[in-house]
Amino acid sequence: KIILLIVFFVTPQISFAITDIEFIVDLSGSMRKVSGGETQIVQARKALKNSLQNIPEGTYTALRVYGHRIEQTNKGESCKDTELVTPFAPGNREAISLKIDTLEPKGYTPIAYSLEQSRNDFSVAREAEKVIILLSDGEETCDGDPIAVLKKLKEEGFKVVVHTIGFNVDENTRKQLEDIANYTEGKYFDAQGASV
Repeated sequence: KIILLIVFFVTPQISFAITDIEFIVDLSGSMRKVSGGETQIVQARKALKNSLQNIPEGTYTALRVYGHRIEQTNKGESCKDTELVTPFAPGNREAISLKIDTLEPKGYTPIAYSLEQSRNDFSVAREAEKVIILLSDGEETCDGDPIAVLKKLKEEGFKVVVHTIGFNVDENTRKQLEDIANYTEGKYFDAQGASV
């Protein structure tokens, strides 16, 4: 179970450190594609819910999504379409699970812009390890550069580890997601359909 391995990897085994975890979920139009008898968004919802059940109670979690409000007919606006739909809070696993069920895939894939905006989601006052779990079925489609964004954030003092999950991805997407993870000392995981 790919997602369960990720959660086991990113959450502290004992209380050596406090970890805040933000999920960034791809809701671009390609998530409507059917794979293994289900749409990829249905599979992604299941994967997210499974992972939430394995995060220790009291962990601060959040959900940001992209591509969920604006159709691909408006690329300019769709490429700015990212939203923190469930802000950080302890014990909000049910809120995240309920929220992901209300969202449908529509637009483009602004990975770089979403990573840039995620900085504002984490509390500057909390002393905690900052972790992002990014699930995507495609590469950046908005001319952004995720590595350049991460480099800029790092230079500005924002340290985050990004673990990436490639959801039925092609080679180009896998490479980009691997690069994102490697740059932040995170891990890449390859998920195939309903096996997550």
